Amino acid sequence: LEEEKQYVIDMHYINTSDKILVVQNGANLGLMPDDEVDFYAGSAQFDSGPPEITPGDYTDSFDCEWHQDATVLSISAHMHSAGTAFYIDHIKTDGTIKRIHSIPEWEPSVHPYFPIIDSYDIGELEVEEGDIFRTTCDWYNPTDGVLGFPAEMCTTAVVAYPLDNPISCIDGVYLEW
Repeated sequence: LEEEKQYVIDMHYINTSDKILVVQNGANLGLMPDDEVDFYAGSAQFDSGPPEITPGDYTDSFDCEWHQDATVLSISAHMHSAGTAFYIDHIKTDGTIKRIHSIPEWEPSVHPYFPIIDSYDIGELEVEEGDIFRTTCDWYNPTDGVLGFPAEMCTTAVVAYPLDNPISCIDGVYLEW
């Protein structure tokens, strides 16, 4: 791996149970000559920031605007065990809205560990500078207190190209890399 380059692999584990969990990850990386690369694909993470989920039903929605044109290759959703539904809408600059990812019944024992990933053929999902991805997360908090991070989160993960650097947007605010 070259010096001064950023590489991102996102794997995280948060054990909110009272049991010991054993996990194992592996990644196989391959290199190809730079002159054979047409475009660099990268990751975009759109996150609500630390949620404050009050008791009962709770919904949070946030927008992240695209700062460049890109071709989306995949989208997935991430919440934890209090999640009940997850939606992502693509709001184009002309005002049209299209739902591009929908999980109307979040399965808390499955989806945090095996996310539903929507994959797109090249050219199937294009975003233009100024387009918005709106993420909406629904939860049910059965406790009397507020649920926050790390017990819960609301994150949209995107792989797109051309992205020379990863994109990170938290509740509409972009982090600089």
